[in-house]
Amino acid sequence: MKPLITFEGLDGAGKTTQIKMLNERIGRHFPHVTVLNVRHPGGTPMTEEWRLQIKGQSHYKENVPPMAEFFLLMANHEVHYNNVIVPALEIGNIVISDRFIVDTSHAYQCIGRGLPVSRILGLIQDRLSHRQMLTFYMRLPAKHIIKRMADRGGPEKDDKLENAALDFHPKVAEGYDGLARSVPNRVVVINALDDINDNHEKIWNAFLLKMMSDPYTSALLNLNPEGEI
Repeated sequence: MKPLITFEGLDGAGKTTQIKMLNERIGRHFPHVTVLNVRHPGGTPMTEEWRLQIKGQSHYKENVPPMAEFFLLMANHEVHYNNVIVPALEIGNIVISDRFIVDTSHAYQCIGRGLPVSRILGLIQDRLSHRQMLTFYMRLPAKHIIKRMADRGGPEKDDKLENAALDFHPKVAEGYDGLARSVPNRVVVINALDDINDNHEKIWNAFLLKMMSDPYTSALLNLNPEGEI
């Protein structure tokens, strides 16, 4: 299986920090492997502009209904996935994505916005040639997200998602929790309130274990049965 590694969770849960730490450690231990870091939505010059529209930060201030928001995300994914992610995986890169449309849309668009789960996920799954190999869910209760935003002076200016109604973030958190329960073999739950370095060790060990379990990634990283080079 191709090494598509994703990080999920509410804003402020520490995804960016853990992605950086994982990326740097892979580089130290496996310098022969290229790691591509991407994010969803965004990822290309065009889709970064769409990201602004999705987050309500473009110069267009029109209301975007939930289904239209999803189709913007889907268009973003189609361009980024086919033009960037798939080619990188095909030449033997490890791709680490800050969010990925499958889980993000389940939590935000389906559970958060109330769109039909089977319809939305069906549209997405039909378009995937490579699926997530491993997902790290940075679990942070919604009340802590609201507190962290308050501590930094409130939600990011003009960010539609951060400024959503107070009941939106708990719904998204419930969506992620349900997802983690439904696919425990893929999703590793990380308590975002724990020590950053301790969480990195958990992520690193889970990463090595998953890479070692698959013939393709084990060979890619030159791993022996002990998970070492």
